[in-house]
Amino acid sequence: MDFLNQIRKRQKELKLSNILNFSPLTNEERKHLIKIYGLLAVGTMITALSCYVDIYFLKIPRFIASMISLFCSFALAGSCSYSHYGNVLPAASKKRLLYFAGISSSIGILMSDYIAYVNYLNPSILPLAFFGSLSIFSCFSLSAIFSKNRFVLFDTQITLFDFRRGNKDYIMHSICLYLDLVGLFTHLLRILGQKEEKKKK
Repeated sequence: MDFLNQIRKRQKELKLSNILNFSPLTNEERKHLIKIYGLLAVGTMITALSCYVDIYFLKIPRFIASMISLFCSFALAGSCSYSHYGNVLPAASKKRLLYFAGISSSIGILMSDYIAYVNYLNPSILPLAFFGSLSIFSCFSLSAIFSKNRFVLFDTQITLFDFRRGNKDYIMHSICLYLDLVGLFTHLLRILGQKEEKKKK
């Protein structure tokens, strides 16, 4: 019930003026964002590695990957009410990081077939989509951390809004940005893949 009350309270406080608050970052906010983006980088590497392993070495059944993703998502969501205000135990924090790694690896496995197909169409599409989405995301991320005026990613602003309210759960904040990055990558991959399919027709 505590979790539902937190959601209701957050919805009441979620106003446009709070989201569009571009005041300079404090030291604590900057450290929090660095933690988030560090974990985001680790999650991206886990996704890429699991995708590579699934394509070239060990074909993991999609059903198992889906179940891992589902279990880790629910486990992480269930544990987030403890960690909102920074009073999470180190053992629980390690467990939550494992859930994050489980989500990252299962997403890599679930995307591997489409990535293999696009790589078959034209091998130059994959690095273009990867580095394109990485550079777009990196520019937004670096400007969010180092710039005093951060007119950038919506989710970064939501993260800072949550942090100012006392929510120091960097793992859940990383998940939000990780899903943004995966969404951006798959969108670019789809656009470039469709363009290549049209060329071949």
